Amino acid sequence: MKYIVYLICACCLICLSCEETLLTAEERSAKDEKAILEYIAKNNIQNTERTDNGLYYAITEKPLSLGSFPNANSEVVMNYRGVLLDGTEFDSNDSTTFVLGQTIPGWQEGIPKFKKTWKGKLLIPSLLGYQGFPPQGIPANAVLIFDVELLDFQ
Repeated sequence: MKYIVYLICACCLICLSCEETLLTAEERSAKDEKAILEYIAKNNIQNTERTDNGLYYAITEKPLSLGSFPNANSEVVMNYRGVLLDGTEFDSNDSTTFVLGQTIPGWQEGIPKFKKTWKGKLLIPSLLGYQGFPPQGIPANAVLIFDVELLDFQ
């Protein structure tokens, strides 16, 4: 009897986690959009803009910066801090360098909105993040929030 109870509990947990995974892309987008808009309102994030793919971004500091914007082939140098909607930090780096095209789609779409020395925030829906295959420390299908500063790019 004890094992049957354990089996039923395990099945219930699996079903609950599957329900979240089985959302259609449209349902996931709507859920993420609602969560992002609530986060923006709760944290009073000003001047946010939305892309056609559902990425929200806000440029918070625009020091005079002549020049162009990076693209997917650019090697960028960034300061960043990534958190979940509840504020849990999952990653941060200072002066890290990488090719933009080798990052998650939300970064590939959001970072080209920044010029050198600009700071801001990326609010990335799960479909532009890691979706169901995140690295350790990030839940599957999580909305990701990044504070970013584009230091340089080539």
